[in-house]
This record gives sequence, C-alpha cells and structure tokens, in this order.
Amino acid sequence: MDPNNQDTLNDGIMDGDRIFDLDVKCDKSDNGKLCPSIDIQLEGEQLESFSTTKLDNDDPFLNEQIPGYLGNGYEFYVDCKFEKAQLSFELGESIINDNSCI
Repeated sequence: MDPNNQDTLNDGIMDGDRIFDLDVKCDKSDNGKLCPSIDIQLEGEQLESFSTTKLDNDDPFLNEQIPGYLGNGYEFYVDCKFEKAQLSFELGESIINDNSCI
C-alpha cells in the first residue's frame, strides 16, 4: 500500500476500507514450548490498533500452579468489532516429545 495514495490499487476502494487477512505469529513464545498465532480479517484503518501481549509469568489466573499449564497466556487486542478470529498454538518439540503431557 502507498501511504501517499488513498486508493493504492485504483479500484475505487479506499485503502482504509479495504479488508486484509492478517495472520500474525507471536514472536514472544515461551522458550519454544508454545507459539501462538491469530488469523483475523481487518479493515486497513484497523491494522494499526492490532497488538499482542504476553501475560506475565505470575499472572494470577494463568500460571505454573495450574494443572496442565504449558506456558504463558497471550492477549490480542484490536480497537474494533470483528466477526471471527482463529487463535492457534503451535507446540514445540519439547512439549510434543514429553510423555508427561499426554
């Protein structure tokens, strides 16, 4: 997209109104154990408000004291309403090969 042109593709759809498929893989994973990603459709003007935050290790609601805990939680934020999003977690080799997680 060209920031100096409101209709970069010259198709009558303003760049801020255009729908984008956003597939974001969080680079703040837990030592390679878990890697979250989110797939969401947003309008161009909404892209700048999208952010991800890794929750603290001592989060009171999601921490190592919880049975089955595999890693930190993540918060995804966008300043708009959206119809759907798909949140996925990719498990690292250390989790996949750990028989105690079965």
